[in-house]
Amino acid sequence: MQQSAIRGNIDFIPYKDWYVPGSVDYPLHSDVPIESIPPSAFDPSPNERGIAREQNQTQSSNQERVDLVNKLNIQMGESSSEQMIESWLKQCRGLKLALDINRLARFAVCRNALAVVEYLVWKENVDLTCQDVEGRSAIFYAFPSDGMLKCVMSYVPENSKLQIIGHQDRPYGRTPMYYAVEHRNFNAVEFLLEMGADFQIKDRSDNLPTALLAQKSTPGISLDDDTSHIMLIFEFYNMLQIRPHFPIGVWRGGKEQTILLNQLEASWHSPESMVMLGHSTRPFTWIHITEANGIAAFGILWQYGRDMQYPAYVRRAFSSSFRESVRVPMNRSLPYRDPSYESNSKIATDPRQDLQVSIVFPCFVLVERAGLSSRRRYWEKSRAETTDYRFLQSMLQPERTIDEAYFPSLSAKALDARNEHQVVVREYVPDEENTLVFSDAWRPILMVYQLWVWRFGRGILTAYPMDQVYYFKSNGVGSNVGVDRLKHPGIIIGMIIANHISKFGTRKSGEPSTLDIFESGITRILTDVDGYMDTNSSSRPDMRKEHEFMFRIADIREELAMIQEVLEQQLGILDDLINDFEQNNPEKHAFLDPSVEPTDYSSETLQDREDWKVVKRSRTKIEKYQKWAERIDRDAERVEKRIQDQLNLKRTHVSINDARAGLILSTAVIGFTVITIIFAPLAFVTGLFALPVDVFLKNQFQFVGNSSPDPEEGEQSTSAYTTTYVATWFVVAEVVSLVVTILLVVLCLWLLGGAGTFTALQGNKSKELETRSGYSPREDQTDGDKAGNVTGARISLRTRATNLLRRRRHGASIEA
Repeated sequence: MQQSAIRGNIDFIPYKDWYVPGSVDYPLHSDVPIESIPPSAFDPSPNERGIAREQNQTQSSNQERVDLVNKLNIQMGESSSEQMIESWLKQCRGLKLALDINRLARFAVCRNALAVVEYLVWKENVDLTCQDVEGRSAIFYAFPSDGMLKCVMSYVPENSKLQIIGHQDRPYGRTPMYYAVEHRNFNAVEFLLEMGADFQIKDRSDNLPTALLAQKSTPGISLDDDTSHIMLIFEFYNMLQIRPHFPIGVWRGGKEQTILLNQLEASWHSPESMVMLGHSTRPFTWIHITEANGIAAFGILWQYGRDMQYPAYVRRAFSSSFRESVRVPMNRSLPYRDPSYESNSKIATDPRQDLQVSIVFPCFVLVERAGLSSRRRYWEKSRAETTDYRFLQSMLQPERTIDEAYFPSLSAKALDARNEHQVVVREYVPDEENTLVFSDAWRPILMVYQLWVWRFGRGILTAYPMDQVYYFKSNGVGSNVGVDRLKHPGIIIGMIIANHISKFGTRKSGEPSTLDIFESGITRILTDVDGYMDTNSSSRPDMRKEHEFMFRIADIREELAMIQEVLEQQLGILDDLINDFEQNNPEKHAFLDPSVEPTDYSSETLQDREDWKVVKRSRTKIEKYQKWAERIDRDAERVEKRIQDQLNLKRTHVSINDARAGLILSTAVIGFTVITIIFAPLAFVTGLFALPVDVFLKNQFQFVGNSSPDPEEGEQSTSAYTTTYVATWFVVAEVVSLVVTILLVVLCLWLLGGAGTFTALQGNKSKELETRSGYSPREDQTDGDKAGNVTGARISLRTRATNLLRRRRHGASIEA
């Protein structure tokens, strides 16, 4: 590689300004003039520079040089031929002009003139590794076309390739990878990665190539954009370095194997490897990853598409199946894909190559709460290891609870509270023998996992949080299964989904299924209510307990609605799968051909037919689950009504007891009031008689008698009242007290609106008066008076007195 720290230019073509690959000054590379291509960097001797300058000035006119430059700028392009560049070079040499042939080659690379580059390499012996004065070789200008990039690298010696793709230019310290990213050229990025380029080399500003994507990307990156694909492929290579031991399960040809992520690419291109996918000469292959990791899925599918010779097709298919969900989750740490079934079977011509299927299938799973906490910590660590872009973070999708799947718009705090009160968490009852060692961390919680399935040709990729070996065996695949047993990928996909459907209603090791827990929960609630309603207990209504009963039954019904929603999604996807396989599938299956008699079926066809029956019976299972859930909901509704009736009965019973106690208390109060009314005046009058009041003193008389126990003292006189006088005052006091009490009670009732009877009597008298006189006193009332009649008890005393005075005057006039 030729390098020099000294800039020199012996080319007759002037150098006006230097061109930066990807510069906004030239959005189209066909517009870049050769004057903007920096000259080659070398150190000519003073004699060489003088000779070149003399040739460029004396052997040709200025106009001839300008015409040659303009001709080159016009003719250089993708359609340029060897004859064109050969003719142009002859004209230059005929005029004995000094020419920088390596600069001309870089210009041809920039203009994507493939024929010109090949001519210059073979006929002019140009050096494509030669750098210009900015430290850039021809590869820096090759990114408008990935075909040109491959052409340039094909002429670079093997021992110089790593040095070329890792070289940093002088102005910015950027490698060719930066300019590939700058041009959003995914194929160029892919090619450089295959050549061993390091995408983590930082420039002089301490930025990685991904920083260019972050600067120029809009907030809502589309998965169909090459920008997102470049980000994904960088992150996949980053994952290869951070998690090289990420396990991948592979099943092919009746054998299963677990390989590591860093072994995948090497295994892919090995002819004897079992990872070879899709070609018609290869048997069916199934790859499984143990989590819903979109980055790993993209990387595996990308490598598969590259092996299949149509990587762009696979990338587009992945993008269409990984669009953003309709309801954006409030909790950004719980992204998800919408359940879906997508297939191109109607337009696929060769099922072994073109057939593409993408499925997102929701699955019910009961896991321990401790296991959920462990998984959440695992996903937090994975997100911390992933580049902090929202787009990339959304490709890592943790498992969600049923509340998180049904209410994605709730906050993380609200979802945590709902998870704590989930039905299976609250209503699960462990076996008696396990009760002593049972803890809340072992309680099950209902999850909605997502099964991701991609099919391309005769290969499928699944992503599901389960160990690859166990997952193969649980779906009827093991090392004892022959190659012909799994000949049709479509049937295998159906069997995988059917297996997940059947697990929902299966009881494992004596443990209840999800719906069993719901049924037992209803029974427990009813038992608790019966204990609360115990007739031998005299406890009063407990609002906390009653609220708990209603909350538990409402929570059961709400989660049953969530389960029904997921079952509907499963049924829709299963129907699409069955219809697509039977109606649109370009693969021919004898058991689906009505013209073929069952007696003519081969043993393989008979087995395929039985397997497909299992898939179709899954629809009946879903319908059975739906009916089961509906029955539980009806039972819950009846129990809810019974609970309400019983609680109302308890409240009524307590109300009756309270009324009875209130009646006794009111009777006692009335008795006390009567006694008080009777004896209060007597006490008051007695007190008055004891005071020296002149009115009372006038009515006293002197009572003479011997009241002393000593007979020597003789007779003494005492002031006293007559019995009649005292009795008269007592009677008057009692009468006044009763009258005043009654008047005050009536007045209070009247003012407080409780004298409806008096108002009715008053209305009847007014009607009688109107009938006798033919005159309505309402005609003389003002608007405020009429409004007061309507409002009844809220009318003022002044208005009532005025109306009463008018009626009396009107009655007097009639008598006159």
